[in-house]
Amino acid sequence: LRRYTPDGTKVVKVIGDNYEIIAGSSNVLITGDVNLTIEGTKRELIKGDCIQEIEGSHIQRIHKNQQIKVGTGKSGGNREEEIRGNYSYNIKNNVKGYVGEDFDTLIEKNESRTINGYFDGSIVSNYTVTSLADVKMSAKTNMALTTVSGIVSVKSGSTLNMKSASAMTLKTESTLTTTVASSWTGTVGTTWTHTSTGIT
Repeated sequence: LRRYTPDGTKVVKVIGDNYEIIAGSSNVLITGDVNLTIEGTKRELIKGDCIQEIEGSHIQRIHKNQQIKVGTGKSGGNREEEIRGNYSYNIKNNVKGYVGEDFDTLIEKNESRTINGYFDGSIVSNYTVTSLADVKMSAKTNMALTTVSGIVSVKSGSTLNMKSASAMTLKTESTLTTTVASSWTGTVGTTWTHTSTGIT
């Protein structure tokens, strides 16, 4: 059923299925709004490229799930994003991801991160931290530095300070060697006890 009204409105009503075949190109110009309601499923197959240019905002409201697959063909594919403003996200539940190769991030300014729970990291190879300024580490209770094997090295470019608010214990299972290039000064507030099984 096709009907035209005196004001130029066109109404098309299809009782059954509708098929439209265009052997050439199709060009549509709509100077007003477009409202499309689909009560069933919508499928689109585009064998070429799909290009959208939106001069205003793009708003999507998805009531259930969203799934995006890039590179489903044999040759694979890439995804690139360029945002020339801010990027914000709010995720109510978990975030899980997998990166098959390298993960590189360049931050021109600052990074601030707050974790209300725990942080657990596992690294198979080396771990390197380099700062052109200060590095500060603070723990509310205990802090432990342990290696299964190998050497723990602490080196200062100028002065090395070690201080304990309470007792300090230095223990080695083997020999202890101390080398002082210049003078050595020791100050004991109360009692100094030294025990040796032998002196050489």
